[in-house]
Amino acid sequence: MIAHWKKELARWYLAFLIVILFTFMIVALCAVLEDPKKGLASAEAASWVQAIGTVAALFAAYILGERQAQHALRTATAIQDREHDRKKAAFLAICLVARDNADGIGRIFYTQPYDGFRRLAEYQESATNDIVKALRAIPVHDVGSASATTALLNMTQDLSMLTILIEAFDGGIVSMTNSQNAEMIFQDTRNEIGRKVEKISRHYETLEAELGKND
Repeated sequence: MIAHWKKELARWYLAFLIVILFTFMIVALCAVLEDPKKGLASAEAASWVQAIGTVAALFAAYILGERQAQHALRTATAIQDREHDRKKAAFLAICLVARDNADGIGRIFYTQPYDGFRRLAEYQESATNDIVKALRAIPVHDVGSASATTALLNMTQDLSMLTILIEAFDGGIVSMTNSQNAEMIFQDTRNEIGRKVEKISRHYETLEAELGKND
C-alpha cells in the first residue's frame, strides 16, 4: 500500500514537472515569435519547436510504456489469481473427499449397527491412507489463513487417527468374549470414532469457508 502511494506521488510529480517544462518552452517560443527580428523562420524558433516536439514524444512514449506496464501487470495478476483459485479448488476437493471418507467410516463403525459384511464392502484402509497422503501433500503455506491451516492439519491428524481407532475396534470385537471390560472398551472406541468423524466435518466447514471465498 505504501509503495503504491509512493508510485502515484512520483507520477504526479513527473506530470507536474512536464507541465512546467512545456509551459516554459511555449512561453519561450512565443517570445521568439513575437520578436520582429526572429519570427517563425529563425533558427531559435526552430530549436524551440524541435525541443517541444522531443519532449512531447518522450512524454507520449512514457504514457504508452506506463499503459503497457499496467496492462502487463493486470494480466499477470489475473493469471496469478486464476492459478491461486485453481489451487484452492483442488485443495478443497481433496478435503471434501476426506470428509466424505470420514462420514462413511462413521456410518459403518458408529451411527449404524455394525455389519461386518458392509464393512468389507465399503471400507478400505488403503483408500483412507491414500487420502491422508493427499492431505499431507497440500502445501500449508498455500492454504491461506491461520484457521484454514489449522483445520487442514487437524483434519489430516484426525483422519489418520481413525485408522488406528478402527484397529482398536477390531481388537475389541475379538476380545469381547475374553474380557469383562472388553465391551466397555469396544463402545468407547466406537464413541471416539464418532467424535473424530464429527471433528473432521467441522474442519471441512472451516476449510470450505476459507478456501471457497474469493480473495
